[in-house]
Amino acid sequence: MMEARPEFFAPLGDRLSQGDILRSVPWGLVDAPITVFRPDDRSKPIGKGKYAPLASVETPLRDKEFVLAKASFGPVIVLWHDCQLWHDCQIDKFLEQNKPLEKWFTGVAPLLPLDRLDSKSAQFVIEGRRRAFFFVPAYPAIGLNDSMYVDLRHIWPIKQALLTERIGTLSPAAREALYAHLFMFLTQREILNELKCGKCGNVIQTRDAFSAENDA
Repeated sequence: MMEARPEFFAPLGDRLSQGDILRSVPWGLVDAPITVFRPDDRSKPIGKGKYAPLASVETPLRDKEFVLAKASFGPVIVLWHDCQLWHDCQIDKFLEQNKPLEKWFTGVAPLLPLDRLDSKSAQFVIEGRRRAFFFVPAYPAIGLNDSMYVDLRHIWPIKQALLTERIGTLSPAAREALYAHLFMFLTQREILNELKCGKCGNVIQTRDAFSAENDA
């Protein structure tokens, strides 16, 4: 177990935020072939009527259907950005649009125990050499007793009403490291720390090319 330096984490904010770590969240996966369930009375509230699986999924499907999904429970990290960090935000946009609370959702990814990997793979994750995995060191002060990694291959939307057990959040420095890792995962390219100007020879810090402010 590699325990985190205190600067990897920050105090929790007043509401859900990018970089928040939560426990006991369902990890869902829709199976294939799908099993579709339809209620006998669509006028009844969700869960109040009787549901039966369709005999065949070749039946014309509606825009919204109830499908069978496999799920387990575990910790997740919030990837969407919020109005506490950015002006053009995603987590809080539902409030601005006056959407009912049950329609709010956000994007998350699961945290998995580092010790499920062999020692060589685990060391690659710690060193940032596995682009699909972002290392999160243990921090017992918030209940994160084992080193984990974010599996960026499994990003999915989830209702915000399920994201209640927040235990910690990433510091600004750790979030920047996550941004760089996401970029590498999505593009298979690394961000250089610095660039050399071809005309004057001056060295430019790459991070200076990214604005921290919303320019929309």
